[in-house]
Amino acid sequence: MRRHLTWAETLAVLCRGRAVEQFLSAPLHDGKPTLRWVSVYPRDGAFVVNLHHVFDPCDPEFLDVTEFAPVDEWEDVGEGVETGRGSNPEEALREASALGAVPERWVNEFVVAQEYRDAQGWT
Repeated sequence: MRRHLTWAETLAVLCRGRAVEQFLSAPLHDGKPTLRWVSVYPRDGAFVVNLHHVFDPCDPEFLDVTEFAPVDEWEDVGEGVETGRGSNPEEALREASALGAVPERWVNEFVVAQEYRDAQGWT
């Protein structure tokens, strides 16, 4: 089954009022593994870009990335940090590309946990 959205599907999801997410590469933080993902979603007439950076517990039984402890102390668990906004979906997705997002890797909201699992080789 296909997981990644086409560009047209990504835009359609956002126009329907739903979020899209993308798993990104992440550096070590103080020698500890981390993971990052970006989410784009509509809010208050705009499209918000949030970056999530969390510690990786490296536990194949714990895959809910929204519950992982954030690296940055000002980030609440599961919330991410707003890094940009766009007046339309395309503008917000361009903002996300500055964080490393690429057009062919967007997924629906909550699918990023499967992306994490697969990246770890726990399929």
